[in-house]
Amino acid sequence: MHVPQLDPIQMQKFKITENELAERKAFVDKAEKVLNKVKVGLDTEPIRKKLNADQAKRKRDAQDEAAQALQSEINADNDNFVRDQRKQVQDTVKVQDQALGGLEQSLVNLHGRAKVINTELKEQDKLLDDLKGDVDNANDRILTVNKALGKLLDTKDGCQIWTVVILAVILIVLVACVIWT
Repeated sequence: MHVPQLDPIQMQKFKITENELAERKAFVDKAEKVLNKVKVGLDTEPIRKKLNADQAKRKRDAQDEAAQALQSEINADNDNFVRDQRKQVQDTVKVQDQALGGLEQSLVNLHGRAKVINTELKEQDKLLDDLKGDVDNANDRILTVNKALGKLLDTKDGCQIWTVVILAVILIVLVACVIWT
């Protein structure tokens, strides 16, 4: 290492004596020798291996950090995707629940109407059965009256015929009243 020479003016300016300057030069020379010994001592095979291993470790650590950062970013993206998908599924389920709620209400209404229709059909069936019985009774009476009319028609008496006709009209009126009530 080169140490510049100081002229007397500079020495006076910095307040350095010749002895102090010599001591400082000796210190710099001694430090330079120690540094050279250390430098030579560091230039051995085990130290080079250690330095290379440390450098490789720093490189791996940097790569690991980059990989971890990338993995963290991927995980964050995946978490966001999963969160978005869950939200979409929840929204879809909500819409379906609303649709099913409307469908349920429609089915409840339809069930109520079906019960009313069933009740009405049972009542109508009962009325038809009653009407059938009434019609059968009326038919039996008409047959009886027809037989009696047949016997009456065989008779030649006009008064009997008019009596039968009036009774037949009364019977028809009664049957009509039974049917309409």
